[in-house]
Amino acid sequence: MKQLPSLFTALLLCLSTTLGFARDIDADKLRRAYEQESNPRKKILLLDTLTEHLEMFGFTDSSSLQSYQVLIRLGRQVGDSVLVAKGWFRVASHHSLNKQIILSNQACYKALNAMLAAKEHQEYALISDIYTVLGFNYTVLKNEKKALQFHHLALDFINKTQDFRRKADILTNIRVFYREQHKEDSLKYYARLSLDAYRNSARQSIDTMYEVGGIAWALLDLDSTQQAIQYFELGLQQAKKRGEQHSIKTFYKYLGNAYYKINHYAKAKDYYLRSEQINDLTKSVMVNNNLSKIFWKEGDYKNAFKHYQQAKEIEEKSFSLQVAQQIFDAELHYQEALQKQELLQSQNETLQARQFLFFMLGLLIMSLITIGLFWRLYSQKRESEIKLAELNKEITAQNEEILTQTEQLSETNEALTSINENLDQLVRDRTAVVESQKDQIEQFAFMNAHQIRGPVATMLGLINMIESENMLAQHKDIEGYLKTTANKMDMMIHQVQDRLDHKEWEKTVPSEQILKT
Repeated sequence: MKQLPSLFTALLLCLSTTLGFARDIDADKLRRAYEQESNPRKKILLLDTLTEHLEMFGFTDSSSLQSYQVLIRLGRQVGDSVLVAKGWFRVASHHSLNKQIILSNQACYKALNAMLAAKEHQEYALISDIYTVLGFNYTVLKNEKKALQFHHLALDFINKTQDFRRKADILTNIRVFYREQHKEDSLKYYARLSLDAYRNSARQSIDTMYEVGGIAWALLDLDSTQQAIQYFELGLQQAKKRGEQHSIKTFYKYLGNAYYKINHYAKAKDYYLRSEQINDLTKSVMVNNNLSKIFWKEGDYKNAFKHYQQAKEIEEKSFSLQVAQQIFDAELHYQEALQKQELLQSQNETLQARQFLFFMLGLLIMSLITIGLFWRLYSQKRESEIKLAELNKEITAQNEEILTQTEQLSETNEALTSINENLDQLVRDRTAVVESQKDQIEQFAFMNAHQIRGPVATMLGLINMIESENMLAQHKDIEGYLKTTANKMDMMIHQVQDRLDHKEWEKTVPSEQILKT
């Protein structure tokens, strides 16, 4: 919806330009159509078209200013920042045409602020127009440096479009600065750019009167004065056909400049006198100065002094405007400085508040972390104390058990020591017993081999004799031998038994007794 007003306006202006009556569009009819329209969208379109028409053709009446202000109000109501910017730009143009430079600059800055709120819209041409008005205003105030700065900004934005007419106008404004500074190289450079831009614009336009004047001025700066005069005369013819007195007077002035440049003062004076009524401060100064010089060369000192006085009066008015603008700029800079200081102070307070908040937040976080750490350490200490107490109990129980076992071991050691001491004695006693038994066994072995074996062998021999010879009945003495031998044998057996049952065997200490001990 925000692009429709420009489209509608472009179509309307193209149609009106084609028919050749763009300047004669009835503004009252547009106002009545706007007032009678009930559809808000169409109402805004009509108002945008009306205000663009008023601004384009330089209407400077109060009703036009009211229309611009209504456009600003409607733009704010519908939240259209571009529409608000257009309204403020047209207010700025209105004040600039009325030489109210301070009010014009204020409106330009408001328009730029509105455009900042509409970053998503690529209204490069509108931004360029705003900077162009600022450049024009500072040119009127003789602040060429600032004027050139704004014109270059306008050129940067218009280069992003294909609007060659606007580009040519901006280049022309830049040329004015370099012409006054007598910087011929820069002047010719921008004059060539202007010439190309005006020619491209002429290819896009049906009515080329404006472009013809621009081409002529560019040729004049390129020192092609005769060609420039031809284009000025062509533009003058087109203006006369259209019946536009303002354009006719403008071309008179341009022709006067051209003829003045080639020292054709008679024709220059003629054209200047025809254009003397142009309502423009800077142009009137130049015209009056040139007329004063021409009359001085012709010896008409009265008229020369008259035009010289008129030029000075206009310069004084311009100077008062310049002083007022400087005061306004100083006040504006002071207000901006105050706003920046307040903003900086507010930012510092906000920053300090944020820093204090962050400090308190950090302190709180550190406190919570510290409390958490202390709580964790306390919990770990508490758990460690509980575990330590349990370990102490276990250690105490183990110590008691160890003490008990130690006592038992002591008793055992004492018993072992006693056993060891008894064991040596027992070993000695046992060794003595073993040696005694060994002797007894040796004696028994001897008795077995000699004393027992002898009677047994005798008995065996006698028995064999009895069996073989049946001599028992015949030899009664054999029986005696057998009885005697049996008694010996019995006696020997008893002796062996007595030895085996000897008290020395009982001296051996049994192992059970040792273990019991």
